[in-house]
Amino acid sequence: MKPSALVIFDFDGTLADTLEDIALTMNEVLADSGFPGHPVEDYRVFVGDGVRRLSARVLPEGEEHRADEMVAAFRRLYPDRMYDHTGLFPGVPGMLDALVDGGARIAILSNKPHRFTVEMCGRLLDRWPFEPIWGYEEGRHAPKPDPEAALAIAGDAGVELERCFYVGDMPVDVMTARAAGMHGVMVPWGFRGPDELLAAGAEHVLADAEELPRRVFGA
Repeated sequence: MKPSALVIFDFDGTLADTLEDIALTMNEVLADSGFPGHPVEDYRVFVGDGVRRLSARVLPEGEEHRADEMVAAFRRLYPDRMYDHTGLFPGVPGMLDALVDGGARIAILSNKPHRFTVEMCGRLLDRWPFEPIWGYEEGRHAPKPDPEAALAIAGDAGVELERCFYVGDMPVDVMTARAAGMHGVMVPWGFRGPDELLAAGAEHVLADAEELPRRVFGA
């Protein structure tokens, strides 16, 4: 049976609230290297473009050349800390149930490192048939906002672009949806607020989690 729609989700800030564990891990990496950390809230503007850009952004001015060192340390520490404060946002389970029950296909496309994305989805989202689950893996596809991966997922699903939705919480997600020619639906509960998403050109920002299935199915 052909799916009625394809809904591709970002992960961090869209389905799961991962901010605190990312921030605390990176602050530990910075402290181990003799650099000051940052308030957790500041990480709302640091994250979204992959761990290497995150590392460059948190380093003091003039120390950006140490980003690769920070990436390696983050990848080493994060697996032991990534569930300390992380969980699904309220409303997400019911939203996913409604999409699957309505016949939509669901997938995940994140700029989070691929192995972390797959592991965390396996633990937090194993109730739902996400296919595929893609994080960023160098050499596999370009990171968002490049539309390469989103278009590949749509092609494999056999769903026409006018029935494809990209759901995220960051300006990079707005750009990804637009570049792929998909409907860009942003969530208001993530790492960036509705005003910033609308200013970035978001097609639509949800009022709440219950709105997404209605929008996808045209109710």
